[in-house]
Amino acid sequence: MRNLFFALFGFVSFLVSAQVKSEKPNYDKIEKAIADKTSEFYYPTMFGRFKKGDTTLTIQQKRHLYYGFQFQPNYNPYGVPKEMEELRPLLKNREMSDADALKVSTLVQKILAKNPFDIKMMNVLLYATEKTKETAVFNATLNQMAMVIDALGSSGDGKTKQTAFYVISVSDEYQLLAVLKLQPAGKQSLVEHYDYLEVAANPDNIKGLYFDVTASMGAMVKSVKDKK
Repeated sequence: MRNLFFALFGFVSFLVSAQVKSEKPNYDKIEKAIADKTSEFYYPTMFGRFKKGDTTLTIQQKRHLYYGFQFQPNYNPYGVPKEMEELRPLLKNREMSDADALKVSTLVQKILAKNPFDIKMMNVLLYATEKTKETAVFNATLNQMAMVIDALGSSGDGKTKQTAFYVISVSDEYQLLAVLKLQPAGKQSLVEHYDYLEVAANPDNIKGLYFDVTASMGAMVKSVKDKK
């Protein structure tokens, strides 16, 4: 399936977020802020605006939304939604029929209801809803994708461990590479709490990017403890 919307829209959005001064997310402060009902970052309020595709959220609100999801009960960065079993065969087709596009739209919206910041699924939904002419869903998803990419882009530049991109899902690492028009070179290594992805030859001579995976590592540790 094509990655048209992701490649074009995502890159433009990232250029905008790149103009914002990079700032490492402080997870402790974010956790407290999103639980405060008097705060502009109160999670239920922000999330409601996110679902509507509200374009007036500030960069700090976008950051609290994306990074704050790790503190929500349905955060599960290593989970595989049951809908994927039915979705995968549909995505293997080079061309998507109108009927299949409608199925894809329905399945992906169910997946995003559980993991609303999954950039890859957002991109799939854009492709499907353009075909099904679900304009309201398409526009909201486009704006939601912009918010996530803006949050990611504000966290660093990925060039060093000190300026790593902060992600709450390993999948987002590869989606961010696509936004930057970079191809993974096949080698991935874990250095402390950083993922390092080597990338293929590119005009900017970038050898690889660092991603801080503290959030997903924390979820894995918690999952292991809960099983004991």
